[in-house]
Amino acid sequence: MNPTSPDPIEIAQRGYAALQRADLSELESLLDPDINWRLAAGLPYGGEYRGRGAVLRGVFGALAAYWIEISTHPERFIGASDEVVVLGRYRGRGRATGVRVDVPFAHIWRVRDGRAIAFEQFTDTATICDAIVPTTASGRSP
Repeated sequence: MNPTSPDPIEIAQRGYAALQRADLSELESLLDPDINWRLAAGLPYGGEYRGRGAVLRGVFGALAAYWIEISTHPERFIGASDEVVVLGRYRGRGRATGVRVDVPFAHIWRVRDGRAIAFEQFTDTATICDAIVPTTASGRSP
């Protein structure tokens, strides 16, 4: 970690604050151009995104298609060198189902020279999918 760069915890905190304000330009400024962003497998928008543009389009651009409302509530930041583990909760309501969720998450941020170079998400994908993916009478997704 560069001693003149902001603390990795500060970068993660600024990222969540930008999300809460829906300030994607601020969020973009915190992401390395080549960031590797991984969302939990099993989510319709889950998987790996490489680069700022891919993250902004593929992750944050996709959320409105699945959620009427979604918010991220970080509760605890645990820092070690250039990594930050953030424990918190997602709260939202699925667009297709109207189902509300309140599920825990763990995020790992990796920061270098004041920018996030990697992000990884762990969460309850089954509960999230129940809220955002409509099912048919047979219980299967269409």
